[in-house]
Amino acid sequence: MNSTQGKTNTGTQARGALASEPGRDLDGWLPYSFSVLANRVSSCLFDMYSQQYGLSVPGWRIMAVLGIHQPLSAKEVAQYTAMDQVSVSRAINQMAKLGLITRRVDKADRRKVALTLNSKGEAARAEIVPIALALERAIVKALTEQERVALGSMMEKLMVASQSELPSPENWRSAVKKFGALSAPRKQELGTTSPA
Repeated sequence: MNSTQGKTNTGTQARGALASEPGRDLDGWLPYSFSVLANRVSSCLFDMYSQQYGLSVPGWRIMAVLGIHQPLSAKEVAQYTAMDQVSVSRAINQMAKLGLITRRVDKADRRKVALTLNSKGEAARAEIVPIALALERAIVKALTEQERVALGSMMEKLMVASQSELPSPENWRSAVKKFGALSAPRKQELGTTSPA
């Protein structure tokens, strides 16, 4: 192999490596694809429930979770929705002002406030859910039945993995240590190692 051919092969390999990096090829990065997909559906749904009920995006997420798992504490809501506690608290206060939820002190633990949807909240959820499902059908129609079943199974595995490996924002460091390596300069910049 001559030197020119060697340089060409090396350049091709380098471009291939760069193309696989999230910053170089976002369409091939799974979290980005999920984010775009979720944002498109969420934006359409938000247009409806914000006008009809004055709900925010976090408010709708809380409503959806309470409709299945209520009663819940604010901490439990944050765990189910993977939202930070501040966003959850603000959304809960907004929902209370809108008259969509009821807050009661837990009899078993008076330090805990149990959240439930009241009749108005349940009625709102009953109207929003069919629209949410219609938006879901609008995109999954691109899949065959077999692909839908496979996707459902894969999503369950990814949800479990995300809860196991990334339960909180600070877990990025352990994820990098287990699944990827940073260059020495970047390690120093991010504080993951001490300068030599």
